[in-house]
Amino acid sequence: MKTIVKLIIILLLSVVILSDCALFGLLMTTDDDLFYEKQFREQNIAENTGLDFDVLMQVNDEVQDYLNTKRADLVVYAVRYGEKTLIFNENEQSHMKDVRDLYSAFKWFGGGCILFTLCVFYFIVRKRDRSLAGAVMSACGGAFALPVLFVVFFDKAFVIFHHLFFEGDTWLFDPDTNIIVNIYTWEFFIEFVTRVGVYAVAMGLIIFLSAAYFRREYRPAKEAGQK
Repeated sequence: MKTIVKLIIILLLSVVILSDCALFGLLMTTDDDLFYEKQFREQNIAENTGLDFDVLMQVNDEVQDYLNTKRADLVVYAVRYGEKTLIFNENEQSHMKDVRDLYSAFKWFGGGCILFTLCVFYFIVRKRDRSLAGAVMSACGGAFALPVLFVVFFDKAFVIFHHLFFEGDTWLFDPDTNIIVNIYTWEFFIEFVTRVGVYAVAMGLIIFLSAAYFRREYRPAKEAGQK
């Protein structure tokens, strides 16, 4: 029975730690203007979309403001191919509303997970609990199993993710009529996920090494003396 309880705790902690790491990676990447600028320049997005580069960056700023609920809608007008035009059509606006709702919900959930993780470490320190520190270490391993599978099967995982969280085929766009997939290209998403993954791994290592430190620090006095 104790083994089952321990496995449940580790599974719960794995979900929590994975959420911690994913949220950290998303926040560090989503609001990084230099990342967008670099990707847009490397992929010639301005030229491919008919937007001046400064205008492109301004449009991207409007998208970021919308995702962070700093503006109510995504009705954005800008000069494209020399004419002022509506950048995102109704279908694109509807899709981005779903993205914003999902992103906002995950920020709340992830924030709760971070608070939970801090409470776990407080308990570890307060109770000098080596077993819980060990559970956190094991959970870190479990937390990285799913992202590895996501990266290995990125194409399929990307499709499954959208089928799970978006209704119908509203997330499928035509490059000839939908500018959104010309701004945020497939190559962009690969770089985005990679960047998020790097930050997530860094956060996961911090959590793992912190737990390892406390597990070592709280060894029984007799065991510590033998070392």
